[in-house]
Amino acid sequence: MTPPKPPIQEQQDFSMDYQHVHWSFFVGIGILIGFILGLLVANAEQNPLTEFFNGINPEAIAPETMGILFTIVVLDRLNAWRQRDARKNALIQQMGSRSNDFVLEAIRLLNIEGWLSDRSVRNVRFKQVNYEGAEFSGAIFQNISFTYCDFSKQTWMHTKFLMETSFWGCKFSSFIIMYSDFSTVRIFPHPQIKLDTFQNMYMKTVDFSQAHFGAITFENTVLDEVNFENAYFGGVVFRKCTILGCNFANIHGSTSNLTIMFEDCNLRGCNFSNPENPNINIQIKGKVISPLSITDDHQSAFTLGETSDFTQFTNPNHIDFTVT
Repeated sequence: MTPPKPPIQEQQDFSMDYQHVHWSFFVGIGILIGFILGLLVANAEQNPLTEFFNGINPEAIAPETMGILFTIVVLDRLNAWRQRDARKNALIQQMGSRSNDFVLEAIRLLNIEGWLSDRSVRNVRFKQVNYEGAEFSGAIFQNISFTYCDFSKQTWMHTKFLMETSFWGCKFSSFIIMYSDFSTVRIFPHPQIKLDTFQNMYMKTVDFSQAHFGAITFENTVLDEVNFENAYFGGVVFRKCTILGCNFANIHGSTSNLTIMFEDCNLRGCNFSNPENPNINIQIKGKVISPLSITDDHQSAFTLGETSDFTQFTNPNHIDFTVT
């Protein structure tokens, strides 16, 4: 029997509710009302309090009164700001909950307040969090570490990751990323568990320039105009992927280890020009459709699998040669 899900914590709305108004606000109102009534009573005829108030000089006490009121208002605003900041930090911490319900509720409230898009989410570490179903479109993350997190079944648009945000052993499946900035991110697999890190995905106009990729796998994924310029690849495998118009210019890798393997992929219109590291180790395995824009000075960077034939990229008479 499946245990019941824990109830979602109700988050109090920070609207103008009396229970959230600081006591100093009422003190200030009381002082103001008392001052006004005092002036009225002082001018009243045949009043036993007249002599008392006649001894008070309004011009003398007005500056002190205004100073007190100003101080109370400032302190009240500071208190409200502290409460709001504490609520924001609590929601950000709730993003790391092990309960998917709590996580989704925190993200929903952060989106409502605009805290996901104003760089409030920064310098945080999240581990073993299930983000399935979360809405991160328009979010900006700065210096975040995601470890063993699940990002399945999501759509991200105009999402930005700043200051080397890292993904360690995270799962991306049935995932759509469009018009987003992943430049400088670091994506590495679990050191012991093999995961298809990017599986059944669609990427459109995503910037991975200067990103670092460990030995991860893109499988059954469509990459359309994705920018990998100046990215570092450490054993990345593209398997059964459609890779259209992507930019692999000036990519980096190791001369002793595999840089990239393309296995049964369509690489129509991709750019591999001007590599700063001409000895990168790119392998082609299986049937790779369409010619590559590979210049003579770095054809040596490509090695072939058993079923591959490099002439399919250079000889127009080859049966698999296709004009882009």
